[in-house]
Amino acid sequence: MVDDNRTWPALLCFVKTNADLSATISYIEKQLSEIRSSQRMRALITLKDNIKEGIEAIQRENLFTGIVCVNTIGDESDALNFIKAVNSHKRYPRCWIEVLPESKEYGFSSNIHILLKESDLEHEFRSRKCKETNAFSYWEDWIIYLNNRIHV
Repeated sequence: MVDDNRTWPALLCFVKTNADLSATISYIEKQLSEIRSSQRMRALITLKDNIKEGIEAIQRENLFTGIVCVNTIGDESDALNFIKAVNSHKRYPRCWIEVLPESKEYGFSSNIHILLKESDLEHEFRSRKCKETNAFSYWEDWIIYLNNRIHV
């Protein structure tokens, strides 16, 4: 994607569920002097995770300029808490909500989309069949979206 000028170079880190994101990010940034340590230069992609992880990351410390939530799990109170957390930071983060149409999480993701729209919070919502059998076949779209959030 970088070679085709579709995105800027980026460092992708895969972090275990329930990891302390603040400490992990701080550690990575200290180890790699080539990357800029700034909330504006970070993004989060959650895949089939409970949205509570994202809520906690936003509430504890606003670590990200963009968040992509794919087939996110949660309940009605989680959806409201997510909107409150996002809304508490007027400029950041912007959200991309992705859910497979046949997913049991469709209603939850749709509810987040509606709440984001009602709160006039900038976001993207996608519900589309996979191009392949892989549920995460749209990762390039997520990277481009986040790249455009970071490099504004």
